[in-house]
Amino acid sequence: MKTLLLTLATAALAALTATAQEDKPKPAAEAPAQPAANRFTPEARLKSLTASLGLNADQQTKMKVILEESRGKIEAFRDLPREERRVKAAEFRKTEQEKISAILTPEQQAKYKAEITERAAAARNRADAPKKEGEAKPEANK
Repeated sequence: MKTLLLTLATAALAALTATAQEDKPKPAAEAPAQPAANRFTPEARLKSLTASLGLNADQQTKMKVILEESRGKIEAFRDLPREERRVKAAEFRKTEQEKISAILTPEQQAKYKAEITERAAAARNRADAPKKEGEAKPEANK
């Protein structure tokens, strides 16, 4: 009788252990919003800007042209040396932001400028954040 109870208890513990180790899908709240490769496509950027700024149909059409032109130019920067790529990307971002602002209403321009400022602050915070043990902090002037 003791052997039977011991066997059943062992089987139950083994079943619970196996169940606890199964991979469960992450809930939607924990899953990343978009894969990094898709986050910066013209379509994804247009969708994001339309939602955050309330773009009308005419603005969406103009924005799509700007974003598609931008995508091709950004791809050309990939082959440049790091410092040159950084300088050209900064110049490019400024020009792109001016083009985008030109098609926005004054209220939308204020929202857009706030978003840009917020993203820049977040990027600085990520750069200044302490890294995991064993990772070196990137140098600011590489």
